[in-house]
Amino acid sequence: TTGFPKGVMLTFENMYANMKAVAEAKYYFDGIRVLVMLPFHHILPLMGTLVMPLFVGGKLVFPKSLSPADLSGVMQKHPVDMVISVPRFYELLHTNIMAKINHSKILKSIFNLAKLVNSRKFSEKLFSSIHKKFGGEIKFWISGGAALDRKVWADLDVLGFGLREGYGMTECAPIIAFPRIGRIKIGSPGEPLPGVQIRIVEGEIAVRGGNVTQGYYNRPEETKEAIRNGWLYTGDLGYVENGYLFITGRRKEIIVLPNGKNINPAEMETQIAAQSHDVLEVGVLMYENILQAIVRVKPELVARLGDEGAAEYIRNNAILPYNRSTATYKRIIRIAITTDDLPRTRVGKLKRYHLAAYLENISKKSPLPPQPEPKSQTYAELKDANLDARHPRRAYGNGLGAGLSRQDFDTKLRQGKLRRGRGRARLRKILHAAQVRRIRRKKPRRVLRAADQKHHMVGHHKQRAAARFEKAAFLPFRDYFDFQNAL
Repeated sequence: TTGFPKGVMLTFENMYANMKAVAEAKYYFDGIRVLVMLPFHHILPLMGTLVMPLFVGGKLVFPKSLSPADLSGVMQKHPVDMVISVPRFYELLHTNIMAKINHSKILKSIFNLAKLVNSRKFSEKLFSSIHKKFGGEIKFWISGGAALDRKVWADLDVLGFGLREGYGMTECAPIIAFPRIGRIKIGSPGEPLPGVQIRIVEGEIAVRGGNVTQGYYNRPEETKEAIRNGWLYTGDLGYVENGYLFITGRRKEIIVLPNGKNINPAEMETQIAAQSHDVLEVGVLMYENILQAIVRVKPELVARLGDEGAAEYIRNNAILPYNRSTATYKRIIRIAITTDDLPRTRVGKLKRYHLAAYLENISKKSPLPPQPEPKSQTYAELKDANLDARHPRRAYGNGLGAGLSRQDFDTKLRQGKLRRGRGRARLRKILHAAQVRRIRRKKPRRVLRAADQKHHMVGHHKQRAAARFEKAAFLPFRDYFDFQNAL
């Protein structure tokens, strides 16, 4: 699903072997009610939400659509025991719930209490109002199709969601490993199913069992490459610890840098997305011999700041913090901003082989118009005086508008004050006061002290060099003064 399409030949024997193994795990029982959310042309929903429930005498519940209202409505009217979906669904669920919790001190305290108690039954009672929106009878929330973020998993576990993550692939009809009831480790898809063997060969997961495919349709060479001596080489990287399988990445997705270093783009994408709530999706790729990131942001961010402003905001609030916290060879050099969804399969996997073309399409699009400039006389005078605050080299330099944004001009300075203080000294005093307030709000205290000591500034040419170097290479210094002092 993440590469070019291949036909996987699955026999009834393959599928029946997987059905028997899943049945032994005791998740499916007579009369189980399963919500159908995913299309049947993928093997996971085909087996998990159609074949298995019918195999044990269960029921299927179909929502009218995947909108939150329809999902909640159908589960309240027809309660279900199991929900099978992809990580994207759980990420959206987590985002919506945690946003409400983080905006209330009381809810945040209750959440911390549930984390301390660490009991699912206690959490279900504590957050019963949330669970009632989903019918209040769900026993198993199951994630598959791609790796589930550990923080999302851990937070939903605190909220009382009995979340499980499995591991499988179409070639194995599809389940390879799944957590046993009562033996769950966050971050692990569990232990191999009965009748399935797993071994690690040079970091790659290899599988053998009755559920393994006969090969790829009309692809004999690819079949020989994937199936060797009865073992299917999955292409996934991982390890086994105390019987539990852990997935670390996909061999074909690993980016090999010119210096020979290997990097896992999925790890980088998760870390970048965690830096800012305005980041919705990230796709990392090697393009034009440099590491680049395609970042999907909220449309309102671009509407407010424009394309260039949104890119600068993401660079400062997501890319730079990530670059400062990671190894040098993993740093992102260039970014592209979009408000459109990144190319994904129907079950939510990122189509990495489409990212280069997607990046090229972004560069061809005409940029969105930025927010109109304020019409105040104050802003016009400051602009004419070349006091543009967007250049980092003027943040603590000779410019009177040091570090101020357009919003600062509109809200911090009033035209009356400017008219009363016609002199240059008066204007300097007003701007400096607004600058100090802004620094106190956004900068570390150490930077504030340096900004207040205006007489301890470095030369203008060093400031320009620092700003140019920082913007181009995303150096991991906490602020511009570090680099200026280094010079």
